[in-house]
Amino acid sequence: MKDVDTQVNLEEKTIDLSPPRPVPATTHAPIFIATTTPTTTTLKPLPPPPQQSSSNSKLAARVVALEQKLAAFEQKSKTLDNTTQNLKSKVFNLELRDLPHNIDQ
Repeated sequence: MKDVDTQVNLEEKTIDLSPPRPVPATTHAPIFIATTTPTTTTLKPLPPPPQQSSSNSKLAARVVALEQKLAAFEQKSKTLDNTTQNLKSKVFNLELRDLPHNIDQ
């Protein structure tokens, strides 16, 4: 009993294994019986898909044309960017060649 703080108290637990006691009939809740009857639901067929009007097809054609123009523009832009980079590189190389001449002066 030196370490009273570290001791654990065990409680005795018992389990009642006796049969359940009958409950008086007056305390029973009323019993409800539910019945179901099968029902059949007939669904109407789906309506046909709407037909494309001429304005929708014209709009779709314009969108396709614009997408093609955008793709061509992006390709041209990449080509111009590459050309600009090449020109910058050439100018830089020319400036490096002139550098010793500028230092001598």
